[in-house]
Amino acid sequence: MAADFHTCINDAYRMVNMVNHPVDIIVDMTKATFIGTSFLSAQGNSEAKVQDNQRMAILVGAPAFIRALVNIGKKIAPKTTKNIHFAKTVDEAIILIGKTFDASVLG
Repeated sequence: MAADFHTCINDAYRMVNMVNHPVDIIVDMTKATFIGTSFLSAQGNSEAKVQDNQRMAILVGAPAFIRALVNIGKKIAPKTTKNIHFAKTVDEAIILIGKTFDASVLG
């Protein structure tokens, strides 16, 4: 449901705003039931909420239409979508975050 996604975005914004270090966000979409247009509305809300210390947003189990919308979003909401990644499982998302962290530490 889109309202749940809007709430998730607002909650994440509040929590990320409370810290100064980089934050990665995992969004488990494996049981998401909202439709594409609702996602676009929520993505517009999230564009305004991206913070400087927000690093990656990993969408777990995102349906194909969400992946397609994100690709479109890279043109219309680049600030939001530049750090969006996809994973099939939460464990895969955690590994992706670990690889990114390791690369930034070694980099």
